[in-house]
Amino acid sequence: MAEAAHAGAPRGGMDIQDQKYTFHHFVVFCLWGTLQVIMIVALLTVAFAMGLGWFAGLAAYAAIGVAAGLFMRMSSSWWVLVIGAVVVLGAGGLVSLLFK
Repeated sequence: MAEAAHAGAPRGGMDIQDQKYTFHHFVVFCLWGTLQVIMIVALLTVAFAMGLGWFAGLAAYAAIGVAAGLFMRMSSSWWVLVIGAVVVLGAGGLVSLLFK
């Protein structure tokens, strides 16, 4: 019965490019997500647990992002993400200083 289901396609003849494409992007998504979690934990640890302030934590966030991007030869999308996050988090820090 199982042989009849596979009778149409020759063994090893399936095109798996879509599967390779999907798996590659899944791995990139997991890598980026893991790095973002590490960067956010570093930011919060430096800012609150160590008590060095928001901008010291933001510097740690940016340093880890730049180091990871250079070490892993990330695409330009990574740099847009890191720069955008630093700008948004920096603006949030400035707003919190103004209304303190």
